[in-house]
Amino acid sequence: MYGTGIRGRSALSGVTAGIGGIDCQVVYAGPHCCYIGVDQVSIRLPRVLAGRGDVDVQVSVDGKPVNTVKINFLK
Repeated sequence: MYGTGIRGRSALSGVTAGIGGIDCQVVYAGPHCCYIGVDQVSIRLPRVLAGRGDVDVQVSVDGKPVNTVKINFLK
């Protein structure tokens, strides 16, 4: 995922993610490698999400939620 303001996090452990009600591991949260001013959040996706259809993605940075987005997992 991409956004702004994420690089100011206290620590990687301060960034949390949940997808479809499942807690997911955040493996990176910081500046994007190639685009100045863009931040990136990389989330490990559990296999159980396959085929779930539309689900909400909820991310928080140091306890502050970011806008919820919806993504679709096809079968």
